[in-house]
Amino acid sequence: MTNQNAGTSRSKQKHLTRGFFNTVADEWFERTYDPRAEYRKYPSNRVRMELALGEIERLKLKGPFLDIGCGTGELVLELLRRNIPATGIDIAEKMIQLARINIQREIPRADPEKIFHATDLDDFRASRGSFRNTTALGLLEYLSTDDALFRFLARVIPQRGHALVECRNKFFNLASLNRYTRELAASREFSGLMDEYEASGEFSRLSYSAIPSVVEQTSRAASLFLRRAAKDKKWRERATQKFHSYPSRMVRRQHTPQDLRRSAEKFGFSLRYVVYWHMHPFPPALEKHFPRIFNKLSVLMGPLGHTPLGASLGSSFLAVLERA
Repeated sequence: MTNQNAGTSRSKQKHLTRGFFNTVADEWFERTYDPRAEYRKYPSNRVRMELALGEIERLKLKGPFLDIGCGTGELVLELLRRNIPATGIDIAEKMIQLARINIQREIPRADPEKIFHATDLDDFRASRGSFRNTTALGLLEYLSTDDALFRFLARVIPQRGHALVECRNKFFNLASLNRYTRELAASREFSGLMDEYEASGEFSRLSYSAIPSVVEQTSRAASLFLRRAAKDKKWRERATQKFHSYPSRMVRRQHTPQDLRRSAEKFGFSLRYVVYWHMHPFPPALEKHFPRIFNKLSVLMGPLGHTPLGASLGSSFLAVLERA
């Protein structure tokens, strides 16, 4: 692909991404945070945010933080509530409008114009080393290359600073039993992906020896829930709320931890560990038959993502990277 064609492709992808997230901004909180805990949809942003906050607390990370692709600003708000200085940027102007409304309501003393900015990596002007730590959740999959993100991170993060970067998990294609599995089986990538999968345990925060105790913990929680759900027909309801679908032409790239490590190392970052998330108790196609049970079980299985088992059960992972 020529540089001109590559540039055109990046421009189209950016246009699709901005347009889609402007379109879904008004439904985004309901769609991805599940404020009433109904589990008709998987509460992806809530789970991902709580996971990121857990790792921030575990590592005792401080601000100033930059949340890249901040959406309607919930993670920034949570950091500010913890007295951690934070700034958010997003390519979708409507998302930033809502983020500013949210912060005015939740933290009246804050200045919305200084905290949230409608911009992207190419246009955001930040001085070298200006953010001690960053988060980029639900971002990398929409970028045409990894380099665009890591080049930016290398400029704004100083030595020993951290980046929490979330990716769609390519290993999950081995277990999803959908079109991704079929395409993988028919491709030349299969053997290489299997080789990487066999080595995936080295990237987990917990070792293989931790698996039995974590499985026992999650099994106990799942069995208690299923016992209650079996007596309540509401949990077996199949109706789900309809939201906008992703545009068919929008590219949503996938990664393995090895992919991300290779990209990060070029810009001076080391991969410390990953945590897999969005666990799947069954293949994704079954979710529509019992969505509330499926999604609740997925959340209860979350601790498995800290172990190597998560590599085939989780459709995404959060990577903790450190600037050398």
